[in-house]
Amino acid sequence: MKRDKLDAIFSKLIRTRDGYCCQMCGKSYPQNSAGIHCSHHFTRSRKRTRWTPLNAAALCYSCHLKFGANPLESAAWLAEYLGEDKMEELASMQREVIKTNPKVKELIYGVLKEDRARQIDDPKTELRDPVAHLRDAGIL
Repeated sequence: MKRDKLDAIFSKLIRTRDGYCCQMCGKSYPQNSAGIHCSHHFTRSRKRTRWTPLNAAALCYSCHLKFGANPLESAAWLAEYLGEDKMEELASMQREVIKTNPKVKELIYGVLKEDRARQIDDPKTELRDPVAHLRDAGIL
């Protein structure tokens, strides 16, 4: 699946949010290390959750491979990691269908870019769900 500027900035947001620390095994990595990935819980093909912070976690290369190769074990870890309420929220979101055209993708990118600017000032800043944010603002 092709990566674009939205995927690149989203990956940076998630890895920074999680402190360049694998959320499965706890191993820490230096900033901008290739050893830590942005792993999506639900497939990136679901546009509704592709750039939603709730749908991603920083995982090291080994844990990312393990997460993708062991669905039952991964599901159990994810349920514990997110908790029941967040799991239900994410499952509901990923069933939504949204159309992404270049204009919508630029709007989403704008939200991600704003969050990245805030995150540079404060790495602990809360990341927004760009689709929900744009809906709340009456744009989507």
